[in-house]
This record gives sequence, structure tokens and C-alpha cells, in this order.
Amino acid sequence: MLENNFLIIIIVFFLLIGVFLFFIFKLKKDKDSKISSLENEVLELKDKLSLEKNRTDELDNKTKKTSYVTDQIYKIEQLEDALEKQKLRVEEAKVIAQEASMVKYDFLTNVSHEIRTPMNSILVFAELLSSELKEKKYVGYAKNIFQSGHKLLRLLDDVIELSKLESGKFKLEEGAVDIRGLLESTLEEKKKIANKKGLKLLLEVAENVPVSFICDGKKIQDILLNLVENGLKFTQKGFVKVKVRVQKENPKNNTVNLQITVEDSGIGIAKESRETIFNIFQNREGSSELELQGTGIGLSINKKTASLINATLSVESKLGVGSRFTLLLKDLEVVLISAEDGLEEEDIDFSLVSPKGALIMIIDEDKETHRLIKDSFAPSAVEVLSFTDPRDAVEVLKEIKIDLIFIDIDIFTIDENAFSKMIAMMSKAAVVTLTQVSIKDIAFFVGGARVIGHLKRPISKVELFKLSIKELNSSSQSTIKKIKKSLKSSTTSVESGDIDSFLEEHQREVVNLYHSAQSTNDLNEIKLFAQKLLTLSKEKGVESLVEFASSLLEHIEHFEIDEINSMMIEYKSKIKSLQSL
Repeated sequence: MLENNFLIIIIVFFLLIGVFLFFIFKLKKDKDSKISSLENEVLELKDKLSLEKNRTDELDNKTKKTSYVTDQIYKIEQLEDALEKQKLRVEEAKVIAQEASMVKYDFLTNVSHEIRTPMNSILVFAELLSSELKEKKYVGYAKNIFQSGHKLLRLLDDVIELSKLESGKFKLEEGAVDIRGLLESTLEEKKKIANKKGLKLLLEVAENVPVSFICDGKKIQDILLNLVENGLKFTQKGFVKVKVRVQKENPKNNTVNLQITVEDSGIGIAKESRETIFNIFQNREGSSELELQGTGIGLSINKKTASLINATLSVESKLGVGSRFTLLLKDLEVVLISAEDGLEEEDIDFSLVSPKGALIMIIDEDKETHRLIKDSFAPSAVEVLSFTDPRDAVEVLKEIKIDLIFIDIDIFTIDENAFSKMIAMMSKAAVVTLTQVSIKDIAFFVGGARVIGHLKRPISKVELFKLSIKELNSSSQSTIKKIKKSLKSSTTSVESGDIDSFLEEHQREVVNLYHSAQSTNDLNEIKLFAQKLLTLSKEKGVESLVEFASSLLEHIEHFEIDEINSMMIEYKSKIKSLQSL
């Protein structure tokens, strides 16, 4: 019994141990499972933490970048505000400076008036004293007063002119200017000074320089007068020479760059002075003589004036050898093309234009233009096709070879040069535009028709002839020479009167009247010129000009503007014909 109980106890014990071990094993398994799960969670958490850290880093970087950009934007905004404020300050300073310049100009103008009145009295009495006094010493004193007074007035004029430029009281007065005539009259004023010093005062104008331009002749003349005066002042022996040449041509825009140089064989300018010669109150170095001293304002005024008329003024010089001042006038619009001959309308012969024949076309709404061109070519072998409607002209251009086209500039350049492009696609004909306005600022299409020139209304037959000869004849220059030769012989046979005496007095009494009338286009001045010309022509027996002046006065009386303009242009050719005799 005891043994059985003991056996049962042992069995129960082992069962308990087994159950205990089972529970322990199960607990361990569950624990391992939980540990494994926890480890996985830890790994996941680590991964999540790593991702979060990366995101945080990215956010930090973005925040830093955003902060930097924000700072930069803020700085830019601050700079823009400062710039705007600075602009306002500059504008205010500019307005104040302009007002100050205006006040200065008004003050100097008023002072000038007050100074001139007593100064004129001083000059008058000084001149009277120099003629009345007998003792040389006192005559010298009086002349010294007179010369010093004139210098003071010149200085006053220079200061006022400079003040006018600085205050903005500068006004361009553009008109048709005969450049050769302008230069001749400019040098004529200084011939006495040159002759007195034994200097040669020369003018050289290249053959291809056009007859006249649209420009401010008065401003150009002022610059050249000062340059020539300086040349004569600083030259003791040798010459002062004015040269004119075309530096650059733009036939399409009807403009040229004209270079005018004033060269002398004088004392020259030291190298260190060339940089400052155009500064105000800077004098030429190289001489201590009192008569060579100036105010130092003239060249400064010249430089400022040149920049305002679209020109540049420069200097080249060598001490002891001489100086060369160059005035470069840029983009001058041409009025009349060539100065290389003295042809007049009654002397040209259109039958010489393309004797074997050519075909030209007119495209213009102005019937007067059609009539003039047709009548001009009537004696020639040239055939003229005339159109007022551009569409009709296009249809003909498609079928027929045209040699030369005369076309209204508005038609030619309408719709961004559409017609010009159309002509270029259909024909190789050269084009001459017809206009009555400035074409300097008109943009011509680069790939369009070939433009060889421009005729301004009222059309000059001489210019029409020369353009046609140039394009349609292979030997245009020889043709012109033939005409000139026949013109000279015919003029010699018919002209009478004292031509030499006429030309001499004409230069003294009529030339300036002509230039003044031509530059202002004032009928009263034109009438004054015509009356003086008529009086002188009658006195000297120059019949061709008696008839010319009488006809001009008649046109003035009837207010016939086109005829007056044509005759004013024609006048220079008549004088050149007389000079050729």
C-alpha cells in the first residue's frame, strides 16, 4: 500500500515537474517571441527614427535655404528702395542744377545788356580818339583801349554762349545748306587777316561732296570760324587749310558722314595739353606772346556745340609742326547729290540717257511727278511706264524687265517695307524714292530692293538726269564731261558784261545775302537778295542774271514757293558757270 502510494506520489511529482517544465518552456518561448517582436519593433523604430532624422535634416536645410533666400530678397528690396531714393535725389539735383543754370543764363544776359551799352560808348570814343590824336603814344593808348574793349565783348559773348549750352537753351535751326558756299563765305571773312600775315588760306572740297545738306549751317559756321581764327592766330608762316571729304556714304538712307578738317602749319600743341585743350579756360601752350593768348572758352564751346549737332571734334598736333582739328558731321541728310559739275536744267540733254533705250517705271499718286519725269525723258530712247496704283505696277513687274523704278517713299516702305521686298523678289531694277519729307530716320529693309538715291519734291531735273545717267549709262562720267564742255563753249559765246568785276562785287555784297536767304527761307530775305542781284547784274551788264533776278522777283511777288525754291537751288549753278569763264 505504501509502495503504491509512494509510486503515485513519484508519478504525480514527475507530472508536476513536467507541467512546470512545460509552463517554463512555454513562458520562455513566449518571452523569446516577445523579445523577437520587441527587437523587430526596435529595428522598425530605428528605421523610423532614421527616416525622421533625415526628414528633419532636410527640413532644417530647407529652412536654412528659405531663410537665406528671404534674407537676399529683403536685401534686394532694400537696395531697390535705396536706388529709387537715389534716383529721386538725382532728379531733384538735376532740376536744381537746371534752374541754377537758367538763373545764371538770365543773369548773364541781363548783365551783358548792361555792360554792352557803356562798352559800345568806350569803343566808339576810343576809335574817334585814335583818328583824332596826333601823338603816336596817345594813339597807341586809344587803340589799346579799343582792342581790349573788343576782347571783353568777345569774352562776354563766349561766356553767354557757354551758359546757353549748359542751361539747355540750345535750339537746332536746320535747313538746306550749300556746304561749299558756307565754307567759301566763312573763309572770305578771314582773308584779310591771312593776307596781312602773309599766310595762305586754302579750301579743298572733294569732288564727291554733295551740293547741300539738311543741317544747322549757323552752328557749323560758328565752329569753323573759331577753328580758322585759331589757325591764323597760332600760325606765323605757311598756311591754314580747310579740307572737306565724305567719310562714309549711306545711299539707302540718303545720308553721309562729312569730315571737315582745319589744318595749319603753326606752333602746334604740346602732347600733355592735347587732352585738356577742349576744357574750359584751357589755352594753347607753346607761346608766351600776349597776342596768342585767348580766353580758353572757344574750343570748349565748339566741343559742346558739336556734340549737340550729332558731330565730334578732335585734334591731332605736333609741337612746332602744326595742328589738325577734325569736325566729323554724322548722318547728314543729302538734299542735292553732286557738286562735281555746273549743270543747269536748260543745259542737260536727256537724249544722252541710255541712247539704245531702257524701260523705267513710275509708281506715284502725284500726277505732277508723272508729268515732269515723262516730259524729261520724251526726247530720249527711254520708255516710261506710269502707274498710280501699286497693284497694277506689280502685275507689269511680273511680266516685263524694268531697268529703273521711281517710287513714292510711302508706297515703298508701307507695311514694314512689304513693297520693297516684293520688288526684290520680282525684279533686279534699281530704285529711286520720291519724297518731300526727311528720310533720315526711315528704316529700309536690308533684303529689299536696291535703292540708289532719293529725289525730293519739287524734283530737280538736274538730279533726275544725273541719277538716270549714273544707273543707265555705262559711261556716265564721260557724258557729264561732254555736257560741261558744250556748256562752257555755249556760255562763252552768249555771255557779255564785266564778269570779273561782277564776281568780285558779288562775293562781297551778294553771297552773304544768298546764304542768309537760303538758310532761313524767309521771303523778305530772298527778296532782298534778288533785288541786290538785279541791281549788280544791271550795273555790270550780266544779262543772264538780270533775267534770272527779274524772274525770281516775279515769283516772289506771286508767292510761288516751288518756283522760288527751284531758282534758289539753280542760282549756284549760274554763278559756277560764270566762274568757269
